[in-house]
Amino acid sequence: MKFMKLAETLRRDQSALVKSAYERLRDCISDEFQPGYFNSDEVLAAEANGLSVCDAVLGHILASPPNVEGEIRARALLNRVAEALVPSEMENQCHNLHGACTLMLDALGVPVVMVVGSVYATDERGRAFWMNRLVPPAFPGHNPGHAWLLTPWWRVADLALLHQFGVAGDYDEMNRSLRPIITVDTNETLEPEVDWWRFEGRFRLPAEGFAATTKYHDLIGWSQLKLGATTVRYLPSALTLPAEAELKDVSVKIGGLSPKEFFDANVSDLLET
Repeated sequence: MKFMKLAETLRRDQSALVKSAYERLRDCISDEFQPGYFNSDEVLAAEANGLSVCDAVLGHILASPPNVEGEIRARALLNRVAEALVPSEMENQCHNLHGACTLMLDALGVPVVMVVGSVYATDERGRAFWMNRLVPPAFPGHNPGHAWLLTPWWRVADLALLHQFGVAGDYDEMNRSLRPIITVDTNETLEPEVDWWRFEGRFRLPAEGFAATTKYHDLIGWSQLKLGATTVRYLPSALTLPAEAELKDVSVKIGGLSPKEFFDANVSDLLET
């Protein structure tokens, strides 16, 4: 099939890019992630010379064995953030929230990248909701689809799915089965079904769109989690880092505090563990 040939080419190219980026990163800086890794002089200099930091960090995550101490710090941070979240502060904030979490995890020396993509959920009653990365923005500054974190321990770490507004389909009826923190530590290698990308309830994903949005499939696949009668599927499209380099500049509130205030008050002690 034409769309699969195109997808295979893009996936092969993306795998080569990740391998190359990881090798370049290892040449300029140690594999050991230290606090503030993304903003270190060596990484910033490599990025200025064309290094894809996201691809390099993904290469590190895939190639390096996860360590227990890092997982403990990462889990503690996510728990503290989730406990502090106020639903009214989270409207259309999944990208900013996970951007803040990315910077906080980086400050703890935890390897992490943010994934942007689509979510498609169904339940045993035939209901469904979807968040499609490929639809046009609904308003200026809107990021279609969804965002989550990828770490050495979890292919998905999502603190925002429970707190969404204006989601297409039956989200308002189905979100009772969702959790404050969703983590998935496995990935699926089978081909995703093209009708998981919904447009106003209908499917019309062109071959080029399928190929482009699944270019990381050979590396990280897609993930799913069953929560009672609900199955949630995470469909990665791309990797990104926060647009903001500093926590103080991220536009989101966590328990009424800026990310920097929240980190100083509730997370900085994890630096000592």
